[in-house]
Amino acid sequence: MGGRACKFWTVFVCAIVLVPARSSAEAGFDTEHIFGFMIGTDIGNVGEREFQTQTTGRFGKGGGAYRALEHEVEIEVVPLPNFRVEVGGTASLHHITGVPDIDDRRQFNFQGISLDLRYRLLDRERAPFGFTIAAELHGDRIDETSGAKGRMYGTEFTLAFDRELIPNFAIGALNLIYQPEWARFEIGGASEKSSTIGAAFAGLVRVRPNVLLGGEMRYFRQYEGIGLSEFSGQALFVGPTAYFQLSERSRLTASWSMQAWGAPGRLRRQSRPRQFRAASGAIGVRRELLTRKVVMPGLVPPARPKPLRRGDGPGIHVLCSTRQGVYGRDKPGHDEASAL
Repeated sequence: MGGRACKFWTVFVCAIVLVPARSSAEAGFDTEHIFGFMIGTDIGNVGEREFQTQTTGRFGKGGGAYRALEHEVEIEVVPLPNFRVEVGGTASLHHITGVPDIDDRRQFNFQGISLDLRYRLLDRERAPFGFTIAAELHGDRIDETSGAKGRMYGTEFTLAFDRELIPNFAIGALNLIYQPEWARFEIGGASEKSSTIGAAFAGLVRVRPNVLLGGEMRYFRQYEGIGLSEFSGQALFVGPTAYFQLSERSRLTASWSMQAWGAPGRLRRQSRPRQFRAASGAIGVRRELLTRKVVMPGLVPPARPKPLRRGDGPGIHVLCSTRQGVYGRDKPGHDEASAL
């Protein structure tokens, strides 16, 4: 674990050195995608479209070899103020050998689809803190932990809070999570119902105009049944997070999480001692039809109508329409696009 952690921090340092700094930093933060295993309260501007890929790796230690990778492709739109919709599809790769209670398998499969809905109730710029409610629904044909085939359905409800602790330098976030899940496996026809509650905290600081560094801490408790019936496991995960604004429209988030305490039991989404997540995205360009008024020199129209006299003629007023690209994150009155 020490060697992998060293490599991870080496990548962080190299990335910070190689990523070029911007000439000026935008005031404040855009917390929509800066966290790794958590979410922020920002959701984007109306009409914004974004394409994102997210890769999550889970790795075990002792008792055999366990490696699982998930690659998710997501499309995000903001159709209404403070409301965001995201649709995604996931493919998974499992390499499991000699792990107790899990069958050996090496496979690559289409795992399932997901729908993520978010609504922001409080805007951090107008309230003491930001507050967003989120519901992520997913339906899978492959169990993300064991790789077994079946039917898995679940929803992750999240209450997200964030606040700028030091203006334009440090930000903190809190997530409260509830995850009811239902699964039925093909082999044996066994079915499971479980529910997980958790709390997660993150803090990030701006070390360069386009680079944020920090960490996340997450605590989970799982119960049998969707109503928190019987306690079955708990675990605490901690690890670093880094965010890089690569350009005005592209970004990269990387996070590493390690189990620091507890026995996860049968925690499905947090079942491996070490986890890694990398997410990258590109913001689409929104084009609008803008009208520009042009007045020919010397022929200024009168401010108000007046009777025509002999020899006078009406002023000439010319309108021309021009298509211009409008960057989705521009705000009225701002000349530059938001970096974060």
